[in-house]
Amino acid sequence: QTYRKVFRAKVLYVDERYDVAVLAIEHAPSALPYLRLGQPDSFHQGTEVLTIGAPLGNANFTTIGYISNLDYTAADENVPQKIQFNAIIQPGNSGGPLVNVANGTVVGLVIQTYVISISNPDGGTIPISTGMSYATRVDALERLLRQFE
Repeated sequence: QTYRKVFRAKVLYVDERYDVAVLAIEHAPSALPYLRLGQPDSFHQGTEVLTIGAPLGNANFTTIGYISNLDYTAADENVPQKIQFNAIIQPGNSGGPLVNVANGTVVGLVIQTYVISISNPDGGTIPISTGMSYATRVDALERLLRQFE
């Protein structure tokens, strides 16, 4: 069932480190659909995943790929427990779920993609996705969500 209704919500929490916010929906229907969070041991390197987002304004857009690294941390970052995956994402995918195709559970929250810039003949640059994308692991999300139980 597709919901095309707008709901009011209150922002309960924002965590800039993990690029996540927790919202409380006002007067939400009791049967509002949701995705379940997966267990950390339910996915591994090579797990097939899909993203759901609105890249470049295209709502409900999905891409599919595979987990390539379960615990990626760049030397210059302070955000641990990121999943590296190869589904192509664009601006607008951030904040969407990274879903385990085998069981339909959320294994992460999409946060970024690595892009390179190429020269535009008009003098500017064009960002091109490399296919190296990242999500906050479900383990880290669960720790944040425990505060609201």
